[in-house]
Amino acid sequence: MAEARYPLDTCIRLLVVEDSEDDYLLLVATLGRQGLNVRCERVEDAASMQAALDAGHWDAVISDHHLPRFSSTDALAVLRESGQVLPFLIVSGAIGEDLAVEAMRNGADDYLIKGRLARLGPALTNALRAARTRRERLAAEQALRASEQQLRELSAHLQSVVEEERKAIAREVHDEIGGMLTALRFDLSWIGRHAEHAVHDKLDADAKNQEAPSPWKRRSCR
Repeated sequence: MAEARYPLDTCIRLLVVEDSEDDYLLLVATLGRQGLNVRCERVEDAASMQAALDAGHWDAVISDHHLPRFSSTDALAVLRESGQVLPFLIVSGAIGEDLAVEAMRNGADDYLIKGRLARLGPALTNALRAARTRRERLAAEQALRASEQQLRELSAHLQSVVEEERKAIAREVHDEIGGMLTALRFDLSWIGRHAEHAVHDKLDADAKNQEAPSPWKRRSCR
């Protein structure tokens, strides 16, 4: 399989955690011989690493395991605390299989032994691709969470609109029914008043008819 290489005009910015100037220069030279265009900065402790992470934009971190006041474990913790998603490679002397496995479990992308750097370039480019995939996945997850939040907010807004519309319709129906009932009460009152007058008029008329002498009676009296 052909080695994965970055184009020569693509500059890879590396933050190197290393206390040995000679080992640092060897690492940079090895990457150059393997066809990678790199720009590197060396740090030796947590403070200088944190300052470098804050000040610059980096593509990857390469760390020795054993330093006088620092370690690859500490360096990985500093990187994580910074929130940056960067490849993290350990280039060190023999640290033992258990420590190497533990470092990988903690988030290191690869482990290489000093003096055996033939696969340093491929390991770095593979780690860069893996980190890019992680960043894309994180971005997709964040976009999904943002979309879900927007959907929840929209759903809540629509529910609120529906509830307000229901209340408005209920008020309109209540007002309309109230108006109809009021009109009905007026109609019933009017009917009651006029019916009462009509009854009285009918009773008065009947009473008058009863009081008037019958013409037949007048004839019989003659």
